[in-house]
Amino acid sequence: MHTPTPYRIATLAAACGALMAATAAQAVDWTGYMRGGPAATSVSGKSRQCYGIGEFKYRLGNECDFYGEFQLAQAM
Repeated sequence: MHTPTPYRIATLAAACGALMAATAAQAVDWTGYMRGGPAATSVSGKSRQCYGIGEFKYRLGNECDFYGEFQLAQAM
């Protein structure tokens, strides 16, 4: 078994650095939001009640549906 010399370590470090610099950086940002209203869960096998309070659909507790949005972005 060979003991690593400073020359071999430096050569290996330079090769690793060159390989990392040669690849293009591809950073992708991912973000998302999901929610499920009270009707999405159940207690003891029974669905929970969903309260429909007029036109105020997105108020807390007045969301009877499922909603999700996802976004992928990459800076140029």
